[in-house]
Amino acid sequence: MKKLLCSVVLGLAVGLFSCKSKEEKYDAAPLLFSVPIGAPVQEDTLVQERQSELEDIIEEHKVPYIADIIYFDDALKGRYASVMKKEYGTEEQISANFWKKFHENILKYVCVTIMPRHLVGKGKDSIILVFPTAYDKKESPEDLVSFIVDHEAVHAKDNAEGITLSGERMTPETIDKLGNKRYEAIMELRAYGHQLMQIEDGKRKVSQICMDFIVHMYCAIHRRLLFRAQTDKHVMSAIEQAPYLPMLDLQSKKLVLYRVEKPK
Repeated sequence: MKKLLCSVVLGLAVGLFSCKSKEEKYDAAPLLFSVPIGAPVQEDTLVQERQSELEDIIEEHKVPYIADIIYFDDALKGRYASVMKKEYGTEEQISANFWKKFHENILKYVCVTIMPRHLVGKGKDSIILVFPTAYDKKESPEDLVSFIVDHEAVHAKDNAEGITLSGERMTPETIDKLGNKRYEAIMELRAYGHQLMQIEDGKRKVSQICMDFIVHMYCAIHRRLLFRAQTDKHVMSAIEQAPYLPMLDLQSKKLVLYRVEKPK
């Protein structure tokens, strides 16, 4: 096993994407074009700017299995509903209900990859929603790229191609048997693991706060799944496929990640 050059203090709760406290201050998201001093940035201009940036990221990195990427703002609600209808045949009222639920919990989300459960593994493209929180806490341009290209794109690929656990191809039926929460945890472990590999291999240079958050989430999900692994072969398979093993370093009292060398 190879030691990953990062660690997180055991029990550390890194609030990268949590609600901002009154004392916290963050720099405004960088503009893609200059604005005269004293000129206010119009909300619609900001939305268009961020939407264009997201589209550029998907195009530049040639991310597959993406039907559309949309910045979460009511100005783009119509675009979201249109893509949902085109890709999945989702009625407008159902799309509106999902949009409303996202709004009610808007501070909890960074990015969301959408795919109807009955279409998993059938080659369909996913829709990615990117929330304002992704910009509020962004400290480096690579932070956003990491979460879109190295995380959400993994979900989109898994949604389209399906995944195999314990030698069994996961279908909508087997996912239902496994349970939504366990399946979603497995999907997140895969995505966070891929993010970490891209960072360790030098392909992505994220900020320290972003790195801490990714490590914290990976360790928390790995620990949660590990409790279920002894009684669930699919969860055990997900743990075996995971690229990193969290281990407690007794001397430093830190949880350290070790890269698991997979047999060739």
